[in-house]
Amino acid sequence: MGSVTWVTRAVLPGMLMEKKAAIVNVDSGSVLFSQIGNPCSMWSIHVRYLAMLSRSVSVEYQHYGIDIQCQIPMLIATKMASVTKTSFFVPSPKQFSKACVRWISYDVLCVPSWTHALECFLVKSMPDSLVNSMILRNFLNLRKNILQEDSMKSSLE
Repeated sequence: MGSVTWVTRAVLPGMLMEKKAAIVNVDSGSVLFSQIGNPCSMWSIHVRYLAMLSRSVSVEYQHYGIDIQCQIPMLIATKMASVTKTSFFVPSPKQFSKACVRWISYDVLCVPSWTHALECFLVKSMPDSLVNSMILRNFLNLRKNILQEDSMKSSLE
């Protein structure tokens, strides 16, 4: 959290002299689903902080011609996400980056991929209890997989 704040603070003076600039923060889709204080509380705090920082700094600097934006992706087909195949709701990095560039300067908080925006709409229309259950199940499965990987690594050593 501190690094984003410090980098933003460091680049703003130069941007003020230019009179036209943009800061684009990329957050996590989990910021949109705040029904649950998710099991990764530090992660949850970080994503909410980044969205709030983007909103606050945008209000202060938009009249100087500086656009500050927080773009919010859902799942993207990357090695880091352990997803290698694209699908309707899972764009490739190239597809997502094109959508991101198109959205610069529009909204302070945005979901650039239209399929991700549709996914968000569908999830937000579900009852909180169902969303909470899904989020908790996903985090518990993720935790289980990580612990299994760690166990396998330690047994090989």
